Amino acid sequence: MVHYLVFQNTGEFAGWGDESALPDILNDFAGTPLIVLTPLEDGSIMEGTVARVEGEDCWAGIYYLPEIGEFEVKFFGDSNEEDFFSENYFEAMKHAKKLVG
Repeated sequence: MVHYLVFQNTGEFAGWGDESALPDILNDFAGTPLIVLTPLEDGSIMEGTVARVEGEDCWAGIYYLPEIGEFEVKFFGDSNEEDFFSENYFEAMKHAKKLVG
């Protein structure tokens, strides 16, 4: 399973690794506050999300796309919202919260 690391103070991507590499990566960032994001792997519609924001009749999922180095926000509800992309996790979370109201 892959884990993505984000700097807690800026929301910028810091790195990634699997369970075997994570201790070494965290050691490299000793003393630096990090957020560890793990994609959901449960076979549900939310699979692949590193974070989710739920609304009354909708939800938004945040995905990390390592191929382009950005977070993607996808809205799941009655309206057709365009996907949102950001290099910053906090910007993606803010947009997801705005979508679900």
